[in-house]
Amino acid sequence: MKSINGDFWRLDDYANEIVRIKEQNQSTLRFSNVKAILRAAKDVAKFYDEWEQKKLVCLDDPKVSFYFDSMTGVSDYRGKKILVGNECPIGEEWKLSESTAPEIVLGTTDTNNIYSQRWTIAVVLFELLYHCGSPFRGYNSMLQVFYAPEEEYLWMAENGVFNMENGFEERRIVHGVQDRLKTYWNFYPSILCDSFQRSFVEGKKEYETRLSAYEWRVILNQVESQYIECKCGKKGFDWEFAGKGNNQNVCPQCGAVFYRFTNTNQYFYLTEDSEFTRNQIDEKQIDNESVIGRVVENSKQKGLFGIKNVGSFAWIGKYPDGIERKIMPGSGIPIWKGMELIFNDNNKWKIDERDD
Repeated sequence: MKSINGDFWRLDDYANEIVRIKEQNQSTLRFSNVKAILRAAKDVAKFYDEWEQKKLVCLDDPKVSFYFDSMTGVSDYRGKKILVGNECPIGEEWKLSESTAPEIVLGTTDTNNIYSQRWTIAVVLFELLYHCGSPFRGYNSMLQVFYAPEEEYLWMAENGVFNMENGFEERRIVHGVQDRLKTYWNFYPSILCDSFQRSFVEGKKEYETRLSAYEWRVILNQVESQYIECKCGKKGFDWEFAGKGNNQNVCPQCGAVFYRFTNTNQYFYLTEDSEFTRNQIDEKQIDNESVIGRVVENSKQKGLFGIKNVGSFAWIGKYPDGIERKIMPGSGIPIWKGMELIFNDNNKWKIDERDD
């Protein structure tokens, strides 16, 4: 199947890692890098968040409606955009899919609502990130015989166990079939794994515990902040970088130091030439990706780095002499052990000094 309108492909194609044809050459369809995958996931969460804020649910099948550029992860929604109120009656035209909430499949409700859409969000993100099909397809489901897709959906809704649920034999991965799931499950940070546990274990029983699209946006933003790309070419999540005292992480290839910048609830890493955005330091600004801070080297003293305010509002900084000073746009503060920055609304961040 050829891509349409550039290098955009369906969610279903990425989830199944199809063989694509490009310029008469065959290759397995994958995103070009981790940044592209996370950009795609964040875009999906953003689409659903915008609908949820308007108290709308979408009736399109997301697996054939979402398209992604394989190089950048930029997303495009090409469904019919059938948006309805937050309590949508399920009529004869309703078509079941792997992303349909179990209560709809089982017929225990006759409406599609915000909570059933939150189930769909989790399924879409799971398939996008782990490339393994349904989160309820595993050892037990593959022992069954289904003569129609609807039979499989019904079995999963009634008897299915999340294939990565802790403590259940049914969750076992089928080797040679679901190897990608095992690889990717161990690849991402635990916050992502925990979120899917909550979505598919607690959320199957108690609809209100399902993560909202906004919560997914915050989580994915945190996942992205834990991903490090060093100038030498080394890439990976923070645990792949050797630890050092005071929560500094060091690139195992070139020795570059990464300082953990935290507000105790969230964190990301600072190193030479790195930048941070408004939404990284304030989760309420999840849509604001404008760069407000940049790590720069002192022009007079090589090897001395600081954070420059490249945003539009002033910060308050704690300096080595213990005095707090205002940092206007265009000015900066040196990076030092114990440095603190206060952004708007008393949002305090610091270089983490704890020894892990």
